[in-house]
Amino acid sequence: MRDEKHLELKVGAMILIALTILVAFILILGDWSFGKRHALHVYFQNPGGLSAGVSVKVAGRDVGRISEMTYLGQSGPQHPVSGRPALVRTKLEVNDTAFQSLRADAKFYITTKGVLGDPFLEIDPGTSPTPIDASKPLFGTDPPRLDLLLADAAELIQALNRLLISNADSFDSLIRGGANVLTTLDAFIATPESAEGKNRIMRILENVENLTGDVQQLVQKTQEKYIDDPALQRTIQNMSALTGKLNRDIDPLLADVRASLQTLTNLGDALGPEEQKALRESLLRLNEIAQRANHTIARVDDMIVRMDQGKGTMGRLLKDDEIYDDLKELVRDIKRHPWKLIWEK
Repeated sequence: MRDEKHLELKVGAMILIALTILVAFILILGDWSFGKRHALHVYFQNPGGLSAGVSVKVAGRDVGRISEMTYLGQSGPQHPVSGRPALVRTKLEVNDTAFQSLRADAKFYITTKGVLGDPFLEIDPGTSPTPIDASKPLFGTDPPRLDLLLADAAELIQALNRLLISNADSFDSLIRGGANVLTTLDAFIATPESAEGKNRIMRILENVENLTGDVQQLVQKTQEKYIDDPALQRTIQNMSALTGKLNRDIDPLLADVRASLQTLTNLGDALGPEEQKALRESLLRLNEIAQRANHTIARVDDMIVRMDQGKGTMGRLLKDDEIYDDLKELVRDIKRHPWKLIWEK
């Protein structure tokens, strides 16, 4: 009796251990987590081979699972890039630590373990200071479709094939013409009698090289004179400062002008007819004086311009070196022989 009871205890203990191991394997292989999880809805146009139950990773580490995938058809939200409605909604469940690290510019894309491995969903947390908003639709990046790439490549090859077939004569003439040009050029270079032609080609190449060097120097000097010149930079800074000062002072100046005009208006109202007539005559005389001054200044400016151009007596005296030399020689001769001013020898 005691042996049977002892045997039952052993069998029960073995069954309990087996059940414990089974539950542990289920928890390990199923990646069960009893912590807080957050749901995210990510929309794809074509998620490829993605399915419910695959891993969700951040920086290569498992942070959750895809719990649900729903086909929406044309009723999905519009994708901001393609402008087409998202066809598939994917529900993600990620742990709290990963969710807290996701930013507003987080990216969701589908990749595989190796070249031909199982697909999984990778999350780039992003760098925005704003945390992610799980209540808004999130859009993932569709994986590249090899079938579409092969189909486009096949269409391109077929189009090139049709082009070559329909224009075979033109391509043949083009190839023959190019071959003839190369043959003629090779024969020209290899012929001893064509030394003059070779020298001419070499001169052309040297001229092209010299021209390239001149253009490079011109560009460098232009950059040094007009771009990197500190004086130009200072001029631009001074103009900027002057513009800023004008912007600051223009409003007070306009206010002063308005006040002055108002004062003149009030003064005109306060003056009698005789005073207004006298003031008008004074203004007319001032205007006449100003016109004469402008005319005089214009004549002086014209005279200075003519002198600077070497026109007129003063201009020739200033610009003509020969007259200057003659005057200098005359003064030197008078200093040596002052009696010539009184009588001629």
